[in-house]
Amino acid sequence: MAKRFLAYIAIAIIIAFIMFPFIWIILTSLKFPVEIFSYPPTFIPRNPTLHAYKTILSKPDPEKVTEMPIMANLLNSSVVAMSTMFASVTIGSCAAYGFARHKTKLAITIFVAILLMRTIPRITIVIPLYLMMRDVGLLNTKLAVIITHITVTFPIVMFLMYSFFQDVPVELEEAARVDGCSRLGTFLRIILPLSAPGLAVASILAFLLSYNEFLFALVLLSNAETWTLPVALGSFIQQYKIAWDFLSAAGTIAIIPAVAAAFYLQKYIIKGLALGAVKG
Repeated sequence: MAKRFLAYIAIAIIIAFIMFPFIWIILTSLKFPVEIFSYPPTFIPRNPTLHAYKTILSKPDPEKVTEMPIMANLLNSSVVAMSTMFASVTIGSCAAYGFARHKTKLAITIFVAILLMRTIPRITIVIPLYLMMRDVGLLNTKLAVIITHITVTFPIVMFLMYSFFQDVPVELEEAARVDGCSRLGTFLRIILPLSAPGLAVASILAFLLSYNEFLFALVLLSNAETWTLPVALGSFIQQYKIAWDFLSAAGTIAIIPAVAAAFYLQKYIIKGLALGAVKG
């Protein structure tokens, strides 16, 4: 009993340590600027206010710090992240299945080459990507950001799904083929349902990677109306000041889609991580 109690105490401390930054951001968003910069700092707002939320969601700040469409930026990030997730999971799953079932030297070489793409620093490829998007007329569009985000998320999705597909018995596919199911039908009706936990884990990782990506969106998008949320949040950090109240309020709003996606897929994520631990 004592060991279990100590374990619960340790877990509570870890959770509090992890949650503290999020709680601090939320509480900071409810403070006036005077209280934010007061010393000693306050944890609980003395006079809670929704001024920051009202300002960034409706009226621009008099100092023009928040003249940006936050909700439009949130929608842009959600659309880009969802599109990237669906594209990466679709392409990555097909590629992973092919590599898992055809282990030739050429296939292994291509597989390793794709994984090595993930090790290339993004800053080294952002200029070539910018020039490519400029030449095809995709600058300042969501499609340009989605394409570049796929280059980041696709290798991870492929690697994760490759591990899951390896654990699906080939005999199940052979039985389906004997019953008259095509290879594509076998993949859609047998392999993917059995790999649902892996798909959930790959989906949430692809979504979060795209949703939080900053560099590509900053370079490829030049209009505040087309900015994704990370770029919009960065605009609160100016040369001579940081609008902590507005930044905290916008950051709190930015957390909502990620938390919602995690809660929606949590049972699949936990199951997938458990399966990964068993495989290890």
